[in-house]
Amino acid sequence: MCVCTVAGQSQKKKPLDGDLGTIHLGLKLGAKAGKKGVELSLNVRLDGAKNLGTDSNPDTLVKCYLLPDVKTKVKSVLCSSSRSPDWNDTLVFPKVSLADLSKAVLELTVSTPSRLGRSDTFGSARIGFTSAQVSDAATKTISWRDCTEGESAVWKQLLSGATDQWVDVTLPLRSVSQR
Repeated sequence: MCVCTVAGQSQKKKPLDGDLGTIHLGLKLGAKAGKKGVELSLNVRLDGAKNLGTDSNPDTLVKCYLLPDVKTKVKSVLCSSSRSPDWNDTLVFPKVSLADLSKAVLELTVSTPSRLGRSDTFGSARIGFTSAQVSDAATKTISWRDCTEGESAVWKQLLSGATDQWVDVTLPLRSVSQR
């Protein structure tokens, strides 16, 4: 939350995009020999976040989804009491294909742990191709395909590069539309 002072009174308001903080991470396509040839995995190294848009020092974690399949959720370790958490955690999406990744979007959401079915979200980043870059009509106009140019450039670099090389990036957290 941002605190604004109006005529000597403090008022809390929801932070604007750009005030939500940043997330630093690395992405890598891992490759290993499998029963049916080479198997790829998507590795997400969560280094940390800076300046989360809150007045408190919350416990935080990152929930990652490989959209459109919301069942692919993986969570980071919990980082206690910090507006600039350091997770130093690596999450893995095993057995992925380049064809599937070219249609997918990686969503990273920084939030508090769920308590009684409720958690607070600080912001998200979505890494994938934008609607204009996708030729698949079925996923072209879906609301979760709202990646920014910067987020899209990271995905393009990941998918066009060599395996086992990290793509390091710092992205601004933002409010995202519903899945």
